[in-house]
Amino acid sequence: LHSLEADNVAHIVQPETFTFTMTIKAIGPVVAQLTDIARTHTGFTVAVSEKTGTDWTFSNVAFNDCYITSVANNIVIEGVPTTTFNCICLEAIPTAST
Repeated sequence: LHSLEADNVAHIVQPETFTFTMTIKAIGPVVAQLTDIARTHTGFTVAVSEKTGTDWTFSNVAFNDCYITSVANNIVIEGVPTTTFNCICLEAIPTAST
């Protein structure tokens, strides 16, 4: 802002987002499918649910409007190579445990 006069007072708001990383073993079709999602800029949803117990605040959380922002491969001499997907999520909908 160049001025704090009454008619120029404002604030800037950015959308609420968060980032997360998925590291996937490069076996089977999953890495190819996620790479295609990244290449075509397709949104996806990740759902997380409590399997057992009652020690989690939420019964489930839906992460909607997720997009892959970058992909990196890790080649190893021994073992299975991995691919890391860096993602951004634009919406999270938690459901409280009862």
